[in-house]
Amino acid sequence: MPPSSSHPTTYQGPTDDPVVRPAVIGAACYPKAYHPGQATQRITLHFHGGAYVLGGCRPLESGWGPVVLSRHMKGPVSQVQYRLSVDDDSYFPAALQDGITAYAYLLEDLGIAPENVILSGESAGAHLVLSILRYLTHEGTGTLPLPRAALLWSPWVNLLPDQRTLDTHPSARGDYTKGTLLEWGASLFTPPGGDRGSPYISPLLHPFTSPVPLFIQTGTQEVLYGDHVRFVETMREVGTRVEMVEIRDAPHDTFGAGMILGFAREAEDAAERAASFTEALVDDGG
Repeated sequence: MPPSSSHPTTYQGPTDDPVVRPAVIGAACYPKAYHPGQATQRITLHFHGGAYVLGGCRPLESGWGPVVLSRHMKGPVSQVQYRLSVDDDSYFPAALQDGITAYAYLLEDLGIAPENVILSGESAGAHLVLSILRYLTHEGTGTLPLPRAALLWSPWVNLLPDQRTLDTHPSARGDYTKGTLLEWGASLFTPPGGDRGSPYISPLLHPFTSPVPLFIQTGTQEVLYGDHVRFVETMREVGTRVEMVEIRDAPHDTFGAGMILGFAREAEDAAERAASFTEALVDDGG
């Protein structure tokens, strides 16, 4: 996927950086390759997790969740290989640039209507989806239209505090998420001299009215569970349509790791709930 060249203002504001520039990116489609003839079919554009320092789009890296989601959404899932912050000059806004590139590619190169696109992301990937929505809402008006909906699986929404404090969280013994990993990711993701409390870095602290409805899944055993609850509350307060599904006693990211964690059935159920959510939006014109 090459950077969009259709509009000179596609990458502006927070995505216009003198060092970090839009780049060619890749993606993997589940369950099979996408064909241009499917342009009238709904497609899910998914972003994997990994604290912006780990993960990838290929099946052995993070293929289980997209396969499950594709089955329930009854349509293809394109998982993006966005730049990770461990690479040179790939801190913010690199991943956001890549997310915009992928979304623009679906609309401009494949001819898919925006109402047929669902954005989806797990953990850091959900953080990226929120950044894309914020950008499209506040910066991209008139350049790229908004997608149908967004699915956020165990979203990482607050990078401001020292993430290592999560290792002493009451739920830490029941969640595999490590604050040391998140702190590493947050420190590399934030640009040199950047503010970790800014809107694109810590969306929990900066709720915004999203015209795009949000579906959020969390686990009650997550160290991030409290952040998820607060995020939903604050987004609803500013007028965003949000549906949240809680999986009892589940740790972080059952979407991507449910088959390993013993929550495969619950992950399937959540994917079905997400599919019903998006289908209802089509039925009611939302």
